[in-house]
Amino acid sequence: ANVTSYTLPSGTGIKVGSTLTPVTFTSNIIEGWQQVQTTFTAGATTYLCLPLNYYVDDIRIFPYNSDMKSFVYHPFNEKLTATLDENNFATFYEYDQEGNLVRTKKETEKGIMTISESRSNNPKK
Repeated sequence: ANVTSYTLPSGTGIKVGSTLTPVTFTSNIIEGWQQVQTTFTAGATTYLCLPLNYYVDDIRIFPYNSDMKSFVYHPFNEKLTATLDENNFATFYEYDQEGNLVRTKKETEKGIMTISESRSNNPKK
């Protein structure tokens, strides 16, 4: 695979009891972010061990043989601003001041690409 990655500090991963499962880099660096993942069997004492001085965008935990889609809404106007697909790639939705959808962008391995864009206006009388 063509995955360029940094080395995470030891102790990073999922700790179940006293067993640490390290994480694996699963994507190239896209827009300054890189996806890491691991597989683990949860127990009574399961801990997520994150490294210091690293940024974490989102954490998704779901059953192994399943897919997950996530939705992100604006905190004030409650409009859909993004969806995250089963591979954790985002689709972003941008709106104008009237609340109309004007642009849709998709995160890919090559970066963020504009998928659709539209503008409309009301003629002056």
